[in-house]
Amino acid sequence: MFMINKAIKKLKPGDTLVIPPGIYRENIKIKNISGTEGAVICIKADHLGDVIIDGGGKGAAFSVIDCEYIRIEGLTITNARRGIDVKSTSARGDIPLRHIVIRNNEAYGIIGPKGGHAISVYGENPHAPIRDLFIEKNYVHNNKLYWSEAVVVNGNIDGFTVSGNYVWNNDNIGIDIIGFEGTAGSDSSVDCARNGKIFANVVIGSNTTGNEAYWSENHNPEGWDGDRDNPGPFGGEYDRCCGGIYVDGGHHIEIYENFVFDNDLGIEVATEHKPPLVTKDVHVHDNIIANSGGWAGLIFGGYAKHLGYTEDCTFTNNILYDNKDNIAVQKSRNNLIKGNVIAGGESAIDFNGDMAANNDFAQNLWEDFAQDENFFDRLNELPAEQRDKQIITTCLLTDPQNGDFSLTEAVPEGFGTKKESLRLLTNCYKGFPAAQKKVDEAAAFLQSKPFKAPHENKGDICKYLTEKLRRKGYKGVKAAAVLKTAGDLYMVQLTLEYGEPLRDGGKVRACAQATTPEGVRIR
Repeated sequence: MFMINKAIKKLKPGDTLVIPPGIYRENIKIKNISGTEGAVICIKADHLGDVIIDGGGKGAAFSVIDCEYIRIEGLTITNARRGIDVKSTSARGDIPLRHIVIRNNEAYGIIGPKGGHAISVYGENPHAPIRDLFIEKNYVHNNKLYWSEAVVVNGNIDGFTVSGNYVWNNDNIGIDIIGFEGTAGSDSSVDCARNGKIFANVVIGSNTTGNEAYWSENHNPEGWDGDRDNPGPFGGEYDRCCGGIYVDGGHHIEIYENFVFDNDLGIEVATEHKPPLVTKDVHVHDNIIANSGGWAGLIFGGYAKHLGYTEDCTFTNNILYDNKDNIAVQKSRNNLIKGNVIAGGESAIDFNGDMAANNDFAQNLWEDFAQDENFFDRLNELPAEQRDKQIITTCLLTDPQNGDFSLTEAVPEGFGTKKESLRLLTNCYKGFPAAQKKVDEAAAFLQSKPFKAPHENKGDICKYLTEKLRRKGYKGVKAAAVLKTAGDLYMVQLTLEYGEPLRDGGKVRACAQATTPEGVRIR
């Protein structure tokens, strides 16, 4: 029988290990095995799906420690607390790790009861960074992450690229770039991911619903959450606060040409740490951010008064469509917001405290689909010289409800984005409205009558409700998770996969989601 761990021990610079097709129930560990600049080590499968590494529900399925000039390609990772887990340690001394490539892998079914990652890179060595890190064209989906993130770059990492990944249906943040957590010690100048690019990613359905780490029994209707006006029938609800793409403490980062939709939050740039620590020099441009249902599409600034600032960042030429609040401004200063096209949603902008005057709102285009008299209320809090620059108009996007986010002739030059690459990424939106309607109707059906499940096991309840939905005509809608909230009431998360728009060959599918806010009675 072929054993991956045994084969890895024999690798030397320039070797390529092609793993034979099969399911491998091993926890792979590579430590201190490196290639060189001219002789990279590659560990791969010939085709994605040929090699499945099952981590047995424990630890990291594929661990890489103090290795450089190494590529991991084409593997499918599942059933572990962490998927592909890369680390540098202080044992490396003052020698940087270079050229680590994680490409064209799939990670799903990661379950971290105390926090798990699908793909994680931690620079724990305070003496030297990880450089030339590439996380490219991976497929990361359907992971239960508790407090943690699907794809994370954390600590002493100087120079990275996260591009071309499809990240969907995870119950916490999709892509997270982190600093100041003590990963690489107490020196904040090295304990932060920096000098990176995040582009051409599709991030869908980052949603804390069903993640018990975010359930609040004492929900505060004025808090930072998914439905501030409705505390729910159980005295609590899920705090829908996870972003599609999040920079928390990084600097000198460019985020561009991503399609981010149907997440709790769209793109957020902030820091969760106290001053003098700040997130700075992050440039967010030419992205499409749509259907952020938890709070806002574009968020910047520390979310509480005691946290650090977001400063010296730019947010330009993005398209924001039908986000609950389109832009949310928190503790921040000296940031530029210019040339964005904002259409639909419940409100144009929201401010946390007195942040309206701290930033520069240059010209942006705004459209209120619903003609709601309250849509522009907070926008009017901008200083007069900034407020007067804003342009309120109509007919900005061609047909966004059916996935066409192209700009109309009504949009002047210099506003929004015309990047042709984004047209391909937005194909996954085209089936979304019909799928969302179906899953919402299924949620209403479950709340319309009591059910009698055969067992109290959550998995059995999910199967029972899924079968009930199928018989009622909601074929394809699945009860993905349940949470008992009070008495015989359950919160149920529903999902519906609706197409094959994301991956050549049709392996990856997009998904619509809904929950049952009034509860499902199961006796």
